[in-house]
Amino acid sequence: MRAASALAAPVAMLVGAVGLMGLWTAVPRNQVLLEAPVAPAGVIATDHEAAAVTRAAASNDRALKHLLIDLGAPVQLSPAPMARLTSTAAQTVAGLRETEANLVSAADLAAQARLRDTRATFHATGLDARPYMADASTSADLSPLELRDARVLAARLDVDAPLARQVQRTARDLMAAQALGDAAAALPLATPVDDPVRSSPFGPRTDPFTHVSAFHPGQDFSGHYGQAIHVTAPGVVSFVGQRSGYGNCVEVDHGHGFKTRYGHLEAFTLGVGQVVKTGDVIGRMGSTGRSTGVHLHYEVWASGRLLDPAPFLKAGTSALRG
Repeated sequence: MRAASALAAPVAMLVGAVGLMGLWTAVPRNQVLLEAPVAPAGVIATDHEAAAVTRAAASNDRALKHLLIDLGAPVQLSPAPMARLTSTAAQTVAGLRETEANLVSAADLAAQARLRDTRATFHATGLDARPYMADASTSADLSPLELRDARVLAARLDVDAPLARQVQRTARDLMAAQALGDAAAALPLATPVDDPVRSSPFGPRTDPFTHVSAFHPGQDFSGHYGQAIHVTAPGVVSFVGQRSGYGNCVEVDHGHGFKTRYGHLEAFTLGVGQVVKTGDVIGRMGSTGRSTGVHLHYEVWASGRLLDPAPFLKAGTSALRG
């Protein structure tokens, strides 16, 4: 599976998990035994034929699990055990269809659990998760028409309409979970300094220069001269230089609209365009710009809005404890 198609993998898993008769012809021959003869509906199979059906079903079950792994299944699915095979073709196929439905249900439960956990992280930061879920793009494996019309999808997969609707719901949940998970990976949740000592918080305060009430747009951290400053989420350095009031300043673009700013630095460590990961050192603490002493001024932005860093720092601390 191509690394670039992270979103296609879970949906491709669904397509592989349904239409079991089609799967036998889609998987390479070296992974699946030859199809076993199945007696016509209502006809009792011989012991030899029943044993062949059992072997073929077991082989197909192994092939399905290998296929899901190859497709990059996001979780280790453990579907309910396959219904006991019977001696008639109709009953055997019904059992196989039930196994397909169980597997799709397991994938949907996993997607919903991931959505719940990731929504909780966004809620802890004070952000609404819904816009980030809406960023889910159309799957490369299911066309927009197949995602809208269950009849079209049922015809393609050779399944009944209820199962096709279940596949549609699961596909949408998986795409939303993938989109929200991608955005969550860009959340600046780490602490920018080791052993943080927080001083001036975000919001109204008495300005140390004018001694009147003024809005403070970030969180300050006290420390010692030259102390390492760490990036708080993966991203790309988008600005290095002087900003009015901030002195020496570094900004990092984390994607999905998230940006962090680090001010009053003594020195820079990285340049514009450099890719960074959480924890990388991007500068050293100083007292440049409009500053009364050695400290770091830290800001968090989301889609052009200035946010209080405190909930992000708290959510990150909770995640580490969890």
